[in-house]
Amino acid sequence: MHRKALPALVAALTLALVGCGGAGTTTLDRAQAVRRLEAACVAGTSAGAKIAHTGRGKATVARAYQADLRTVRDKLDHVEAAGAARGPFDAYKQTVRTRLDAFERILADHVSDRTISAERPHIDAASRAGFAAIVRLGARHVCI
Repeated sequence: MHRKALPALVAALTLALVGCGGAGTTTLDRAQAVRRLEAACVAGTSAGAKIAHTGRGKATVARAYQADLRTVRDKLDHVEAAGAARGPFDAYKQTVRTRLDAFERILADHVSDRTISAERPHIDAASRAGFAAIVRLGARHVCI
């Protein structure tokens, strides 16, 4: 009886531990992090394009950027880079959050010119920081 129970218990515990891994953080090396970042950017661009094609005007553009950045954030939320790639990867993720927050404030204020003007310096600074992080990461084809 013990010979059958022990393997079954080990199998059950293994499945339980594997099942819990979905909500955790994934740590990747530099090359893997760059590939994940590129994939997140492609998904973000696609999400933004779907919104952009629905209309015109500042509100549509802001919603498209919001969808793009939210998708990138969600794809990278539980991903970390290891070693020397960690700093630039984390910096890039922060720029995504900063820009997303700015677009959410713009949309919350009904895309007013005043809010756009107030948020533009934050968006521009975050974009420059994002570009610098990508260069330090060694990535070539990543969204800003």
